[in-house]
Amino acid sequence: MTGPSTRSRRKASPVTRGAQPAALVAGNGPGGAAGAPGLSDREIVRVAKRIITEVGVEGLTMRRLSAELGVSLGATYNHVSTRHELLVMVGHDLYAEVMVPPIRGPWQARVKSLMVNLSSIVARYPGMAGFMMVNVDELVPTELNATTCGILRDAGFSERGISTVLSALFFYVTGMLAGGFGDASANAYAGWDRQAQFEEGLDLLLLGAQVRLDREVRRRSQRSR
Repeated sequence: MTGPSTRSRRKASPVTRGAQPAALVAGNGPGGAAGAPGLSDREIVRVAKRIITEVGVEGLTMRRLSAELGVSLGATYNHVSTRHELLVMVGHDLYAEVMVPPIRGPWQARVKSLMVNLSSIVARYPGMAGFMMVNVDELVPTELNATTCGILRDAGFSERGISTVLSALFFYVTGMLAGGFGDASANAYAGWDRQAQFEEGLDLLLLGAQVRLDREVRRRSQRSR
């Protein structure tokens, strides 16, 4: 969801890997210089996101993207080599939209604010949550990660605890959205107050995280005696 790594690259949490800073807002990425004149990653991502809101991830094709950009299919491929790469760019852009919560306040409220904001953004783009969950290794949200890690570290979590909490948060948020919980047209959740249910689940997860934190604090206290 989306920094400093808290574990080795081989065993890293899905949402804590990636020590190098990454540009989450699309700029001139791979193939940027080779595209059609005036064609930029930012414009490509903007149009791709619009298409996804209209027809979902499955309806986003390189041909349709090219048509709506007003360029040839070849020009699009010169700029973005694959549809997968395009969706990764969109995923990074969605993570970049997440607002950092105010510095003050309980750690639970700050983390919850980030996760609710993330869920509200991703829910606008049908199919993206599933793609982001399956392709987590390519979509490490570095800046969002760093912010969330900082909140948890300041609260007193160990590095292992941070990794565990972030993994749980990531799979909860993306899993709920990938399962259609954020889709207002999903019949399976008809009559549910989706937002209230989602936030109650977050509260439960964060309550469990607080229990873990209390246990970690007690263990550190016992070792220091």
